[in-house]
Amino acid sequence: MAHPTINASLRQNNAYPTTSQQAMALTMRIEAKKAELENLTQLRDLSNALASQMQALEAKLATLKDGTESIACVLANWQSVLQAINMATSMSFLAMDLTVYGLFCIERTMLMILIEQRKQRPALKDLRPARIFQLHLLGYLLRRLTRFGMLDQRNTGLGFF
Repeated sequence: MAHPTINASLRQNNAYPTTSQQAMALTMRIEAKKAELENLTQLRDLSNALASQMQALEAKLATLKDGTESIACVLANWQSVLQAINMATSMSFLAMDLTVYGLFCIERTMLMILIEQRKQRPALKDLRPARIFQLHLLGYLLRRLTRFGMLDQRNTGLGFF
């Protein structure tokens, strides 16, 4: 019977690793799996953060898109916007001119009535101080409007004050 050689005994030892070698291999494998788990956890957290940032970016882009559409709509209708502004401005000046013209007409009419009444009945001269005050106040206001450029006397055709 042949005795086992050293090579055969080494092969037997390698074929059946000892308990300490098995424990060490398992420990190394566990450590590798722990590192892999840690990497996967970090990857998950980073993916969640990236998804949140992408959702926020999507919301901002939607807002930007809405704002851009609004600006494009205004720019597309810019001529209409300017016409509306011009019309509103013209209407306010027209209303002011008509109001002042009405005040001129009232002042002129009141002066004519007062002059006619004084011509016909000189006794009414003392009964008119309130009306005379009103006429003077109205004339003063109209002169102020003209002086500050809010009324153009040339356009009204009424240059009697």
